[in-house]
Amino acid sequence: MTKTSLDTLFLPFSQGDLEIRPKTLFLGAAAIPALQDFKDVHCYQPFKPLADGLTAFGHDVMTDIPSHSSYDLALVHCPKQGDEAKSWLAYATQSLNKDGILLAAADNDAGGARIKGWMEELGFETQSLSKHKARAVWGARPKTMHKDVIAAWINMASPKDIKFGDGITLKSQSGLFSWDKMDKGTAMLIDVLPDKIKGVGADFGSGIGALSYGLLSRPHRVCELHLVEADWRALNHSNHNLENVRGDVIVHTHWHDLSKPLNILPSLDFIVMNPPFHNGKKNDVGLGQSFVQNAAHHLRRGGVLYMVANVHLPYEDILKSLFTNVVTTLQKDGFKILKAVK
Repeated sequence: MTKTSLDTLFLPFSQGDLEIRPKTLFLGAAAIPALQDFKDVHCYQPFKPLADGLTAFGHDVMTDIPSHSSYDLALVHCPKQGDEAKSWLAYATQSLNKDGILLAAADNDAGGARIKGWMEELGFETQSLSKHKARAVWGARPKTMHKDVIAAWINMASPKDIKFGDGITLKSQSGLFSWDKMDKGTAMLIDVLPDKIKGVGADFGSGIGALSYGLLSRPHRVCELHLVEADWRALNHSNHNLENVRGDVIVHTHWHDLSKPLNILPSLDFIVMNPPFHNGKKNDVGLGQSFVQNAAHHLRRGGVLYMVANVHLPYEDILKSLFTNVVTTLQKDGFKILKAVK
């Protein structure tokens, strides 16, 4: 099995550089056998597939980072987005008790080379190691906390109202999909959705709610809309972002991994979606195909799927195997709009 930056994160323990401590905070947590040696570990993971993996291993999962300073050890599996990674390091630093240790890791091509400098800006004296194309960096809690840096980095990645153009302001934050601008594919799909789309529908992979916002801002006869999203933070923002456009529409939000069906959904009249096609750093068309399979599962006979995708992604074959009528309604600027009737 290929080793990853998660394995690198735990190397200082297996090599004897660090000892496991009584109480641990783990930001960006994921299930890994080495974690089983930690007896009191608090795992922060807002991404549903990874949260489910942790739960299956018997770990409790937090969807918000705690603000108290009581941890002997903080582990940070750094995200790729720089502002988000710095905010996690800042949160981890302020979470430590006076004798605490911070240990962070990331892939070399996803910020690993920057961790040492970031921790030194926070006041740490650091040690490090490199393995598996990743770097781990650690140090004891600074005697003098750089509170101004901590506050600035936390604020930098905190939720904010972002102007998306055309008079649209949405709550968002660093690290989320298309967090500070309207995604071109999403905007294209909004423009071609039929007027007076009606009934009970869903937005699969709803993100911060940009697609649903566009849908509900148009003339429609939607009575109920289900937002299904794997990132807890984005889902919370979407609930806020639809307040001014939902009107009488009943909106439900579901924190869910759409590689699996969501059995509590009703039979749907329509689904809109801009499915993801990345799994970590790699393209994974199977991820989007699982969205298509679940869309077919949840739509009633005669129900319609409207989706946008990059033109090179091969969705047509799986759509034709699951739907009675599949057409490409628009193709431009590297995107295609697909309509599929069940």
